[in-house]
Amino acid sequence: MHIVLCMSPVGEPFRNRIRMFPSFVNCSTIDWFSEWPNDALLEVAEKYLADVVLFLGDEEVSMMAHAIVAELICLRFCISQLTDLFYPMCLYDIGEVFLIVSSITI
Repeated sequence: MHIVLCMSPVGEPFRNRIRMFPSFVNCSTIDWFSEWPNDALLEVAEKYLADVVLFLGDEEVSMMAHAIVAELICLRFCISQLTDLFYPMCLYDIGEVFLIVSSITI
């Protein structure tokens, strides 16, 4: 039997869960996913949009959907870059760190 648990590794709730349930670490396999390249994000989005575009059947809608996906990927990349830039300042000024996590696949 396989059970998949997804949780953010940031903050006090994660530490509390690990303390309360040490088997999460001792008796399981932990897979850490690194950041996806832009091409991979685009390919996944195109796979999911293929069904929608076929349903609507309009070439203009298809082009618009792909343009929106490309902009969202660019936006995510820019936000990630800005977060890396402001990381030291936020840590120094307010003592908090921001983490960009993909909880929804584009």
